[in-house]
Amino acid sequence: MKLFKKLDLLNVPIVFCAVVNAAVAMLHISNTFSPGMIKYFKFPNWTQNNSIQIIIYSLIMAIIFLVFAFYTWKVLDEDNRPPFLRSILLLIGAIYLIRGLLFFVEVIIKLRTASLHYNIPTFELIISAVALVIGVFYFESTISNWKSLVKLNSKLPE
Repeated sequence: MKLFKKLDLLNVPIVFCAVVNAAVAMLHISNTFSPGMIKYFKFPNWTQNNSIQIIIYSLIMAIIFLVFAFYTWKVLDEDNRPPFLRSILLLIGAIYLIRGLLFFVEVIIKLRTASLHYNIPTFELIISAVALVIGVFYFESTISNWKSLVKLNSKLPE
């Protein structure tokens, strides 16, 4: 397997996305063992008092991010590409872009409500900004590698 055969400057953004997805998955797994992290990362209110809900929520999110990381790493693997790689990468990018576009909404709310004591945490702004960057990286990497991302032994139209 020649996993890093195509690792060059063109693929640095997609490697960054894969590493971030894997790191976020690991953070979600660590949330199942540490109540302090649950409060720090601001889990949804419905999980605050129920440990089984926290575990289920964390594991589901970890699985989703691990699948994202798996498909992202497959960009670099020319020999064993899963089906629908391009479509799934675009879907992942769209999910991140939608989450990232909340950055602008949050900034507008933060600016308009600064005097009303309603404050969006800085952590939320950072997460949204990072999601926006990752979404752009997904789209840029997928579109720039569009023709090479087709499964080599398939007969899919280009």
